[in-house]
Amino acid sequence: MKLHELVVQLGNELGIQNAKLNEQKVCNLTIGDNLVITIEEDETGDAAYLSSRLCFIPQMEEQRIALFDVLMEAHSFGLATGDAYFSATPATGRVIITRRFDLETITWQKFKEGIEAFARVVQYWLEAINSGLIYNQKSVASNQDGSQAEAWVQI
Repeated sequence: MKLHELVVQLGNELGIQNAKLNEQKVCNLTIGDNLVITIEEDETGDAAYLSSRLCFIPQMEEQRIALFDVLMEAHSFGLATGDAYFSATPATGRVIITRRFDLETITWQKFKEGIEAFARVVQYWLEAINSGLIYNQKSVASNQDGSQAEAWVQI
């Protein structure tokens, strides 16, 4: 399916009027009160990217290292990110999360499920970051043998 068709159908499903790609092939959707997901098509038209801003890169080195440690651990194999990935750049000063879809094989159902899953993952990370969980606390996870293992976050 073409991305512009998927975006229009998504807008109809969510009750968002005029959901469509702009001239740059980008659409910003606001879901709920504060969750903004950017949908954009690559130059070739073969892939779509979902992205969302999570936070500014912390200025304090200790917080920046704590944040990046957690994000890289969560990033491993896409297990705590729903196959999305984190990135950060000093040029924008932001940490974002992105997920890619192959437009040649995507169906409406897979796109819809992918958007829903991405929104849940983004919401989780926004709450974890904004609550200070990442910077201040460790949670405890169980290993397969039942012993306790320290971990920063669990999804």
